[in-house]
Amino acid sequence: MTIEEIRNFRQWGSITAGHPEYGHAEGIEVTNLHQDYAVIAVQGPQSDEVLQALELPVGHDYMQFREGSVDGRALTICRTGYTGEDGVECAVPVEVAEAFWSAVTATGVAPLSASITPPPPRRCSCSS
Repeated sequence: MTIEEIRNFRQWGSITAGHPEYGHAEGIEVTNLHQDYAVIAVQGPQSDEVLQALELPVGHDYMQFREGSVDGRALTICRTGYTGEDGVECAVPVEVAEAFWSAVTATGVAPLSASITPPPPRRCSCSS
């Protein structure tokens, strides 16, 4: 299928109820929380040991998630593995993201990289 065929297919009303482009779907509400959470990945063969040191849940199956907490705030631990190794991505409230990062690095792991992306500018549809 070519890109043009995909575009045409989308134009034929292929978007199903529940898809954000479909419009309002009964019983489904989508809320953008991207500015409220940081995602910190702990990847590699020792990721479980790092989580255990932080008293966070381990051992859940690939693509499952568990709840934990840091500084009394709930966080979500998603079992993922984009490195080819075991690992997790932790969705951490921004208010405690720095404390969580410090706790992770205090376990002795060396950060491979840090990517800090500012949030997109908020758009305002104001009329005068």
